[in-house]
Amino acid sequence: MLPTRRCGIALPLSLIFLATTAVPACGKLEELTGKKTEDTTAKADEKKADEKTEAKTEEKKADEAKVAAPEPIPVAPMLTGLDHLLSLVPDDKAEFMLIRDASVLAEYAEEGAKFVEGPLAALGADPAGMPADLATAKTQFDGAKLKMAEVVTAIAASGLRPNEGGALLKIGAGKTLIIFAADKPTAITDLAKALGATPGETDKCKAIDGHTGWNVCGDDQATVDGYKPQTDPAPVRKLLSDRLPGVDLEESNLLMNLSNDGKQIAAAVATLPGLVHIAVALPEGPEAAQVKAALQPGEAKTLSQVQPGAGFVWMRVNPALMADAMTKEMGSDVPPEVAASFKSITGEFVIAGSVAPGGLYAQAGLGDTSGVAVLFDKVLAEKAKLPTSIPEVKDSKLTWEKTQIQGGSATVDAFHVAVAGVKELDVLKSYAGLSADFWTFAHDGMLTVAAGPDAASVGKLLDGGAAGPSGDELASLPHQLGEAFGRNEVSFAMHMPLDAIQGAPMRKLVDAAFKTSTEVKPAQINAVLGFFAPLSSATAWIAQPGGTPVVHIAVQGIGNRATDEGKAALEAARKVSAGGDPAVEFASLASTYGSSPMAFAYHARSGDQGPGALVGSGIGAMAVAGAVGYNMVAGASSPTLAADLGVTPEEPPPPLEIPTKPVAPSHEPTTPKKPVTPKKPDPAKPDPVKPVEPVKPDPVKPDPVKPDPAKPDPVKPVEPVKPKPPKPTPDPKKPVEPVKPKPGRAKPTPKGG
Repeated sequence: MLPTRRCGIALPLSLIFLATTAVPACGKLEELTGKKTEDTTAKADEKKADEKTEAKTEEKKADEAKVAAPEPIPVAPMLTGLDHLLSLVPDDKAEFMLIRDASVLAEYAEEGAKFVEGPLAALGADPAGMPADLATAKTQFDGAKLKMAEVVTAIAASGLRPNEGGALLKIGAGKTLIIFAADKPTAITDLAKALGATPGETDKCKAIDGHTGWNVCGDDQATVDGYKPQTDPAPVRKLLSDRLPGVDLEESNLLMNLSNDGKQIAAAVATLPGLVHIAVALPEGPEAAQVKAALQPGEAKTLSQVQPGAGFVWMRVNPALMADAMTKEMGSDVPPEVAASFKSITGEFVIAGSVAPGGLYAQAGLGDTSGVAVLFDKVLAEKAKLPTSIPEVKDSKLTWEKTQIQGGSATVDAFHVAVAGVKELDVLKSYAGLSADFWTFAHDGMLTVAAGPDAASVGKLLDGGAAGPSGDELASLPHQLGEAFGRNEVSFAMHMPLDAIQGAPMRKLVDAAFKTSTEVKPAQINAVLGFFAPLSSATAWIAQPGGTPVVHIAVQGIGNRATDEGKAALEAARKVSAGGDPAVEFASLASTYGSSPMAFAYHARSGDQGPGALVGSGIGAMAVAGAVGYNMVAGASSPTLAADLGVTPEEPPPPLEIPTKPVAPSHEPTTPKKPVTPKKPDPAKPDPVKPVEPVKPDPVKPDPVKPDPAKPDPVKPVEPVKPKPPKPTPDPKKPVEPVKPKPGRAKPTPKGG
């Protein structure tokens, strides 16, 4: 059975299991303990009829809502066995490139062409705004389509059988041989002539003795006549196995062993339905030695918080190198506790996106986390030197504080930096759940730095401990990487989900952010994104089984030609690349194939679960920040950005959700922002102040007099201009205003710790 390749369904299934087994079990327990009364027994028969009716109703609903079960992707066996091709290599000293099924290349070209037509047509709709190089590409593409059709026709007429594979050999003193399956030895030269090309020097051909239907062509007749295949493929198979440890040779379609500047390069390429996987062994030499010295394979504990569908970069660096580097970097004024913590770095690092909560975070493994809180105190001791605003960003405010966060069963100290006063950031918070908050804390032997989660959600990053990647996360990756993680062979990995940038939330953001731009048009950006529509994710990693560094690259497609689901996904993606609505095209896929390994991709594209996947993908978070930040920096932000996105930025005020335990005067520049807003337009509205009175009945408090022009507060009411329509929604959080009277606030907010 194929592993679940996307967001798993283990949790929903387990809940259903508990619901269906726990209730009868409780009943049985009552019987055994004598707690079931005669009354309940008497009513049992009466309830049975109702239960049967309800069961039938539920069963009917379940049938109606039933989604298609995951359809295993069939991998058709290749027509030519690997041993047959390996035996065509004369000896293990020869350089070679073997392909078992060349017809997939034509399929890729044909499918790729479908995804190029739509975006090029969209870009061509505005010739004046179409870049010159893209206009040239469109002309070349039109010519390439005609040529491709001509080649396919010529191959069929030549008698070549590309689906049976072939080989390119380099033997002796640079002599080249081409081996292929065809009806006649002259098929290659006949094809060249049919396409109007000169056959070249490799036109000396003959049929291979003992291999009916196989032929060889070469540079000269003597080399062709002297060629003899092996009878035993074992030596060449061993050569490839030794140079490509951990690679499934039988799964591979393309295998090679070549020499470049005296270095042997071995590689394998698998062309599975919807997935291309490339593995290249680093040749012995300085590069391989550096990789082995710097990166060490092992457990991936910092992948514990990485969620299916999230992008990440993970690595394990030689801890001895890290400790040495930290010793050299740290000066004599570093507190001993801090020095001890940073010298205890395990060498494991991850930078990842977070789907829920939305954001980005970095983690480093630490053997000793005791110095982290000391570092916070050291930074705050220099608080007067810290900036209170972002340079060149008008009305921006920065808050610095030490606080606490809670998650699971843990409460940890955290260093928090909040940005306020930038309306575009409030829009991102409302639309994508991406808050302008930055957190640093240590937990479970890891140092975490996070951007995006707010005070109410950052605690979720404490969940999961340091147990390593979950089963669902491993299943969301190319199976070759998931298996290598399971064997602790990986030393570096980078995973980039691409579905979110093809999704409805991204399209909506592009349309809104660039609505008033005179330099970049939304239609152009969406058309360029359409070129990547057939891709679901791109992944690269380094594995070191047996000490040999092997570089892997995998590209996952949104669909395939082997299943009905795969064909439907390709068609939906093609329509979107041509300008269709992803919310429409992928909604049915998300519901029909809800238990599919690709379900997460369908949901990300349809946008039916919000923009969390957009932020969590990593590359999507950068796209979101870029779309909003580009116009913000250029001073061309759309004044209707919030309305176009259908959000109200005043609703979630990030700075007010901070569960500060120690008194933090740094809140002063931030807190007034939202509370003052309603007071200015309506001085008679005492709501924000009222909660303060019970908390601080001290009559000397300056809060009730806040509107007094003599106070510095009136300077802050400039903020009300941003949240034009003052909403009452933030009122519950306004009680945080007590932070102003530094003596302390009794109940900042019920959230957090």
